[in-house]
Order: sequence, then C-alpha cells, then structure tokens
Amino acid sequence: MKKEETLAQFVDRFMQRTALAVLVMSLAYASSAVSHFVSEQTAEYLMWAKTAFALGGGAIVLPVVVKFVRLRMKKDKSCSGSPTGYMASMFNKAAERAFATGFIFMIILEPLSQHLVADWPPAFFIQSTLSVMIAALGINFFLLNRDEGDELDDDFESENYGSKEPGA
Repeated sequence: MKKEETLAQFVDRFMQRTALAVLVMSLAYASSAVSHFVSEQTAEYLMWAKTAFALGGGAIVLPVVVKFVRLRMKKDKSCSGSPTGYMASMFNKAAERAFATGFIFMIILEPLSQHLVADWPPAFFIQSTLSVMIAALGINFFLLNRDEGDELDDDFESENYGSKEPGA
C-alpha cells in the first residue's frame, strides 16, 4: 500500500522538480544562443537539442502539475493559498539571487553589445540572458538546499548537560 504524501512533501517535490526543470530549460536557451554562431548543420542539431531539453523540462514537472490540478479539481483546501515552508522559502531566495545574477549579466552585456559584439544578433543576448537567469535559479535552489554534511549537525546525545561526570 502506498503511503499518502503530505502537502509539505508534495510542495517540496514540486519545488525540486521545478528547479530541475528550469535547469534543463536553461540548456535549451543556451543551445539556442549558441546556434547563432555555428554552421547551419550544427545549428540544426542544436535546435533538436533545444527541443529535447524543452520536452525533458516539461516531462520533469508534468507529473506534479497533474497531481496539483487533480487536487484542485477535488477542491482540496490544503492546495489553496500560497505555498509556505522551507522549500518555498528557499525557492523564493533562489529566485532573488537569479534576478540579481541576471541583472549583473545584463550590466556586463550592455557595454559589450555596444562596442565589442555590436554585430551579434539581438536574439543571442535575450537567449543567453534567459539561460543565465534560469540556470542561476536552479543552481541556487539546489545550493541553498544541499546537505551540509555531518559537521553542521548537532549531536545532542554526546553532550553532557548538567552532568558532573565526564562521559555520563
């Protein structure tokens, strides 16, 4: 018998899959950006890769979206309102960092686009900026949620609170 998933577990899974999907989608935008500077045959392969990345991103997030829609159709009260909790908070923090990363990237691109790479197609700048921003979202989300390892875990069992004997 399958154990019922709590709302918190569902939201966590939804956020993790969304972050993974945006990482995959960043590869789709990156392949589009690169396609402006390669041979026609290579550009065609990159467009196929872009399609595969886009479909992969959709396939990653589709199961949780379907479950969410089903829960909403049942009028499940637990699926109303905005998501709260650790994962949602980390996703919001990752989104803030992604915005900042994208903004810095655009600040760097602005003088380059006027002087060094003025003849590059505008689509490149849009696609590369989107790729950087959504990659930053996914990467920051997973960095914020990574397991720091045992060195940061508190081991309260080995501590002696109130005991006068060592090791007791």
